[in-house]
Amino acid sequence: DGTITAESSNTSIATTSVNQGTGVVTVTNVAEGSATITVTVAEGTNHLAYTAADKTVDVTCNAINMVNNPLWRVAQFNMLANNSMATSHSIYSSGTTGTQVWNFNDAKGIGLSDYHQPTMKEQASIFPMDKTTGSGTNVWGLSETLDSPKAFSEITCTVNGADVAASTSYIGKNASNDYYAVRFIGTNYASAWHYKWVTSPCAGLLIESYLISSSLRAREAQTLLPTLASSTIFTGAANADTANQTPASTTVTTNGFVQRFLPACGYKGGSSGTADSGVGTDGYYWSSTPDSSNGFYWNFGSRGYLYEYSLSQSYGFSVRLFRD
Repeated sequence: DGTITAESSNTSIATTSVNQGTGVVTVTNVAEGSATITVTVAEGTNHLAYTAADKTVDVTCNAINMVNNPLWRVAQFNMLANNSMATSHSIYSSGTTGTQVWNFNDAKGIGLSDYHQPTMKEQASIFPMDKTTGSGTNVWGLSETLDSPKAFSEITCTVNGADVAASTSYIGKNASNDYYAVRFIGTNYASAWHYKWVTSPCAGLLIESYLISSSLRAREAQTLLPTLASSTIFTGAANADTANQTPASTTVTTNGFVQRFLPACGYKGGSSGTADSGVGTDGYYWSSTPDSSNGFYWNFGSRGYLYEYSLSQSYGFSVRLFRD
């Protein structure tokens, strides 16, 4: 009948609870990391306090919730003219049967069950942005390396309908010009990211991400960054049609790895009406957020740019929906 107590050395990593009737101690993980759990049994009416040597037990952590990985919310394929998703990433031309370009107003009106056209802040959840209007920093123009990364001040993002406060990310590139980032440091959405330009079976941007820990801090993020390029989690797949790995459940027991591919669909010019400009070399993706008389979009290309921008709403850009 002696009282049992269980204390965690770091409650931001793990918390404890005790059932005094059964003696069961429950350890619940809050985030990735290390914590020491100290259990004591006080003296009771018929026994002395427990004083034997330390005991070691295995602790099984709770699963990571996939909805905390922003990339999980991105649809697997672009939208087609018949209001459905494409079945292959190799269909990317704006002038073919599988039309995937829309003007701003039509893009906002796209409706597909369980999905919606993302806001600019939702797009920012999967791509580092530092501006809410006009043109932001060219991420692919950054010269910083994984060992000496850039501290990138991101705007407020939206994940699963909730705003994630503006935070600092660390971004750097390796010798192959693959870009890696540790983002949302100090939030429940802290995650590692990989951005890679691929060319097979069609050109476009491969994005990979996995969750890390809500307790991650700036110094830990800078230490983690150089290891990402050799990580076995990031596959760097060259085949775009296979670049759609996603867990079957919103709750998984791994790091919650997700992979998405955005084809370089090009665009249709609003003023000249030019079709198929930039197909295979440029990717333009509408958000549902206007920027004055323009529309806000996301732009990437093989010629070395990756940034957010705004342009006439009459232009025809691609659309990638997000899960509701």
